[in-house]
Amino acid sequence: MRWHLLMSTTAQRQDITDPEVVHRFASEVADWERLDYLYLLTVADICGTSPKLWNSWKDRLLSDLYGATRFALRERRELPPLAAERAEACRERARRLLAGSGLDEAAIRRVWSAFPESSFLRYSPDQIAWQTRAIAEAGELPLVKVRPEGLRGTSEVFLHAADADGLFATVTAVLDRKQLDIVEARVVTSRSGHVLDTFLVLDAQGRMLSAETCQQIERQLADLLRRRAFDVMPAVRALPRALRHFQVEPRIVFRADPARQRTRLALICSDRPGLLAAVAQALRDCAIRVHDARIVTFGERVEDFFEITDDAGQPLDPAAQDTLRAVLMDRLLPAATAASAGA
Repeated sequence: MRWHLLMSTTAQRQDITDPEVVHRFASEVADWERLDYLYLLTVADICGTSPKLWNSWKDRLLSDLYGATRFALRERRELPPLAAERAEACRERARRLLAGSGLDEAAIRRVWSAFPESSFLRYSPDQIAWQTRAIAEAGELPLVKVRPEGLRGTSEVFLHAADADGLFATVTAVLDRKQLDIVEARVVTSRSGHVLDTFLVLDAQGRMLSAETCQQIERQLADLLRRRAFDVMPAVRALPRALRHFQVEPRIVFRADPARQRTRLALICSDRPGLLAAVAQALRDCAIRVHDARIVTFGERVEDFFEITDDAGQPLDPAAQDTLRAVLMDRLLPAATAASAGA
């Protein structure tokens, strides 16, 4: 049982679309038979911990990692593909998906000219093709598209709009008020200074959204972005009785990322309704820009990871880290205190 959490933590805490992540995981697994056993053990472990933990997103996440690892083990390449090769491979696959869509090469190139290279590294070819069609067909900005069946068994929310302070906090607050669970977020800025953001969501029962709900979200978010009404606050909800006895003191860890000139924030705490929206609001109050977000839930325990900078695009200095830590603790500790008082 030494490695029983390896696959789960790799899939949920790291970007499995990155060949380097898959390469490291394949090196630890070593062969197909161990991969098969580990996959089955991971599924059984998650379902055995609590049936509520298993959903379509985790199903697809683990199966995607399983498939990518089998391919890596079959190839036995010593090094993962270089970033430029990966980006070009994504472009070519996206072009094939766009064949027959009515977009010619000139239209595709026009849309892609604004995409940063990171788009082709962080989004799948299917997502790139979907985003390209949506942008090419859009009459004006802001653009909000929601598809019921998105990546890995989730519904997918895509935003293309002028970047602005408070946008991430507003979007998470709106989705929270719809009682949606944000399982993953990708925050990308185009070469023209517009956001190309994606949120993977599930409903309160861990299911994909209905077509009607998708249309409602499109209308509401587009209206807010058009009016630049970035003042939506997270809903205030009581802590469910089932979570009151599983509260842990929040743990906040900062780590420098000199290569990307960013600060990595790890937040480990107890889960509760509206948690991400509350965290996003705290980041906004401290004038922090969010460049990426990874949302991970293990039962009643949440481990969220963010790549952030200050409002000038620089890594957080020690004073800014201390300020943000204090604001986050102030937002998160009252829930634990209230839970203890009601026990």
